[in-house]
Amino acid sequence: MATPQPQQPSFGMVTNGDDILFVKLVQTEPRLYALSRVFAPLISSQEVYSVLQILKRIRQRIGEGV
Repeated sequence: MATPQPQQPSFGMVTNGDDILFVKLVQTEPRLYALSRVFAPLISSQEVYSVLQILKRIRQRIGEGV
């Protein structure tokens, strides 16, 4: 994957419209991937808050890397 700061982890979010999965990639050798559990925000309002907390943490991590 191309990234301007390969020493920093990359984050991603995968969704099918109902469920959300978060992905973290550390570009060391060998490359390491971490997957979150599947969140279903349409099923529970608590899931919405969990997803928003994760997005907030990702935003903070991105801000620290700049």
